[in-house]
Amino acid sequence: MKKKILAVFLMCICVLSLCGCANVSYTDYIFSDGSIAQQIVVTLDENKLTSSGLTMSDVQKDICNYANAFYNQKLNEFSSAIDDPSIKLFVLTNHTFNATYSKNVVNIYIKFNNINCYYYFYKHQLPDENDSSGVITDNGFYEKDSTTSQTVFYDLNNNSVATAWLTYFSSKMPNVSFANCTYNYTYSTPYEKIHSDADEVYYDEYGNVSHTW
Repeated sequence: MKKKILAVFLMCICVLSLCGCANVSYTDYIFSDGSIAQQIVVTLDENKLTSSGLTMSDVQKDICNYANAFYNQKLNEFSSAIDDPSIKLFVLTNHTFNATYSKNVVNIYIKFNNINCYYYFYKHQLPDENDSSGVITDNGFYEKDSTTSQTVFYDLNNNSVATAWLTYFSSKMPNVSFANCTYNYTYSTPYEKIHSDADEVYYDEYGNVSHTW
């Protein structure tokens, strides 16, 4: 399956405007049972927040409230685009979403039970099996499919959701920028034959092979 970075988790870029107050980890999970999940884990620095006049709980609530609002917006867009009630029921009963926080961590997670649900929710249609953006190299006994893509952290300054939250936090934290946070992107897959230029490759808690940049 091709890796896709999808719009719903761009809502989580709000935390990137905290200027050094957060470590942001974004993960795409592909599970062996065909389910798919996307997760943002934000680890906040309470000392930097409080020194800027913010409280940990207020920032966490703001992030979770915005995440829920954005998720509901995407759900409404799906419902408006799909007329078939059976498809609506299929999607509603085959995915879960939650935004929670504890201590200094915010966890935003969405999981789809199968790829059809995933595509209906985001694209409002099933995937095109003939669509391929990869480059196929014939090596005689095998073929190599090479794909290049950009992560959710690409070009933050021109990301509308990111800049909206930068403006929001700028009113409380002058001189904020995207430059001082730390970002990690992970692609977690059950397929061991996938290779990448990741900075780290390891087996995660699900038994998947995780590629982290």
